[in-house]
Amino acid sequence: LQPRESHYSRNQNRQRSYLSSNRSIASLYNEFITENPTYAPFAVQEQNHQNFKVKKWVFYKIFNYEFNISFGFPRSDVCERCEHNKVLQKTAEFVNDPTRLVQLKTEHDVHLVEANNFYAAMSSDVVGSFDEQTAFLCFDYQKNLPLPVTNVTKEFFSRQLWIFNFGVHDLRTGKAVMFTYSETYAHKGPNEVISCLRYYIDNHVSPNITKLRLFCDNSAGQNKNKYLIAYLYSLQARFDEIIITFPVVGHSRMPINKDFAHIEKAKRKHDTFHFPSDWTRLIRSSLRNSPFQLIYLEHPLTDDLCDDGTPIARVFNFKSSLEPYLRPATGISTLKAFKFTQNGEIFARESTAGTFNRQYNIRKPFVTTSLITQVTSLVPLAFNNFVPLKVAKFNNVMDLLKNIHITPEKVFYSSLQPITNAPEPNDSDTENEE
Repeated sequence: LQPRESHYSRNQNRQRSYLSSNRSIASLYNEFITENPTYAPFAVQEQNHQNFKVKKWVFYKIFNYEFNISFGFPRSDVCERCEHNKVLQKTAEFVNDPTRLVQLKTEHDVHLVEANNFYAAMSSDVVGSFDEQTAFLCFDYQKNLPLPVTNVTKEFFSRQLWIFNFGVHDLRTGKAVMFTYSETYAHKGPNEVISCLRYYIDNHVSPNITKLRLFCDNSAGQNKNKYLIAYLYSLQARFDEIIITFPVVGHSRMPINKDFAHIEKAKRKHDTFHFPSDWTRLIRSSLRNSPFQLIYLEHPLTDDLCDDGTPIARVFNFKSSLEPYLRPATGISTLKAFKFTQNGEIFARESTAGTFNRQYNIRKPFVTTSLITQVTSLVPLAFNNFVPLKVAKFNNVMDLLKNIHITPEKVFYSSLQPITNAPEPNDSDTENEE
């Protein structure tokens, strides 16, 4: 067997290795018996020779308890830099250039150390080394969830409605909160991210917490932008210190992604998803030991649009409110962490670990810290009604609904409205909607 290591966080599972997903323990047992027929349970014992019979359950037990091997090599969102470096190494080997090969391997090792610093900062050892007044949170969006899922042929060529799921994971308690909503309720940008974070901090972070450690990916349209930086800047009156850390691109797997994996695993057990309740029910039940708490955004994500007792968070227009007071986020793409202190300063660094070696300013001249704090506390709501769909998507969804029996009380789909006088999206827009 030639198992491989995972692309992600080797310091979390140093001994874990993976075989191809088209293999299984049963197929390995069959191969073993084929290559060693004398060990087969049905083999005839040779005279004057002791044969050991290896039954299937014995093989299973040895494989599961004596080896740390799994099936299905997890390589989604593979780091482009790592893959390019591997190609360059193969080229250096082919042209017999040992100096270049050593240089490439060194660069790759440094890259992995930088990536693993991000994972190490979220490890249980680091979290446990801080006092109880420090909160550790990571957050991210899950892959978009489609609706309706009918599995009819035309569905594979049609645009579907997206259900968005934004998760916040507490690294100290291991519990996660999911903000789940339809694309007709809100968008998937900085307003939604900041609104969810504000709701979480106001309702789930204890008043005794004085320091905040945040971890998220590098998505400029959602997390790594001047609006989120400004919001965290405004929290300096609430916290003594805030540090937000971004991973090396391509190495952004976090504990919240493990929560999403539970949802994806439960999803594979279902063939169809006709109504929003199919998704909300699945999310709630996907982790039995510590069920996810669900929070709706803007409107109840229910089949009849009626309140079912689930909390509802509102989306505020931070982007438009803060824009007049902020400078362009120059050089933000190269920065890996920001530190906000209680005296109103922002420090940044270009690595995932180490000291904060430069100051960072997002305020325009003559804009004070108190003004930023005041603006973020008085932001208006972002939406007054449902968000209309592009005409092509609206028509596709309406066409798919012909394959679903909808009773009169299930009015969720009745709330869908198309954008009037909007340009048609091209194919690339549709393919990249997630």
